[in-house]
Amino acid sequence: MNLYKLVFTLLGVLFTFTVQAQEATEKQDFNSLMRADGKVAVTIVISAIILTGMIIYLINAERRVKALEQEIGEE
Repeated sequence: MNLYKLVFTLLGVLFTFTVQAQEATEKQDFNSLMRADGKVAVTIVISAIILTGMIIYLINAERRVKALEQEIGEE
């Protein structure tokens, strides 16, 4: 039983090191590719537009809820 634990522990550690080594090179390639094509700027602009839209939606929803609360409070 101890042999199985040892083997699985070693395999887990080796697998973890392999995954970490591959992630480092893939991240560098992905980042350089995004910067080279100008996709980073597009991604940031689209994210900002979506975030702005969500904030505007939440502000409008809050105003509607306040109006309904005041209407209920007056009755």
